[in-house]
Amino acid sequence: MELSQDFGLFDSDNSWTVLQGEFDKYISLGATDTFRQRVLAFDFWTAYSPTLDVTSSGEIRNGAPAYTGATLGGLWRMRAFPAQRFNDKAAIYYAAELRLIPEWNPFTEWPAVQKHLGVQ
Repeated sequence: MELSQDFGLFDSDNSWTVLQGEFDKYISLGATDTFRQRVLAFDFWTAYSPTLDVTSSGEIRNGAPAYTGATLGGLWRMRAFPAQRFNDKAAIYYAAELRLIPEWNPFTEWPAVQKHLGVQ
């Protein structure tokens, strides 16, 4: 659980608060003849900005900056979208991935390339 807050002091434009939490779980499925490693990865993340307010004219006040608010998109969540593509008062993200590392390495067939790259 994480709390980010700006009290609106000094050169700050306005005050804002963001609560966020994340849970990750990794389950090893062991190795096989084909794969050196198999892992089932689960991720759950949520964020909420209780201070964000939308006025009747549509102006957003006391919203957190995009780098710390309830945003989706970018390197960590919903990677197919640009960074901070979705930005709102609250966000929930969850994912499940099957991560596989194969035994087969095509670079072992090319010693000159393997000498410079060193791909394991």
